[in-house]
Amino acid sequence: MLNKTILIIDDEQDLCELFTMYLQPKGYTVYTANNIDVGRKSIASISPDILFIDNNLPDGLGWRFAVEISETHKNLRIICMSAFDYDTDITNSHKLKIIEKPIKLSDIDEAIGAG
Repeated sequence: MLNKTILIIDDEQDLCELFTMYLQPKGYTVYTANNIDVGRKSIASISPDILFIDNNLPDGLGWRFAVEISETHKNLRIICMSAFDYDTDITNSHKLKIIEKPIKLSDIDEAIGAG
């Protein structure tokens, strides 16, 4: 088993379930949050190794939160997801990985370094 923990912050419940069904059999422990507030609390309580975060969330822009988290959690691998245009200056300056929706399973593997 990998013993790595992944947190997915996305308000699309179907996407969270797909990620969970795909990653758990690979040995990852997967948690989900549907907004930034719950995601912030989850990061504090579970200390994930990998974070997938959507940009457009009900309580704010996930990528701005990702920048904040990247400053305080230097070892956390952060993968930003979006189906819309995004500001690459933000993600490039903080070394955040980007994957575009719709997401293929190979995108997930590549993002976590398993592909």
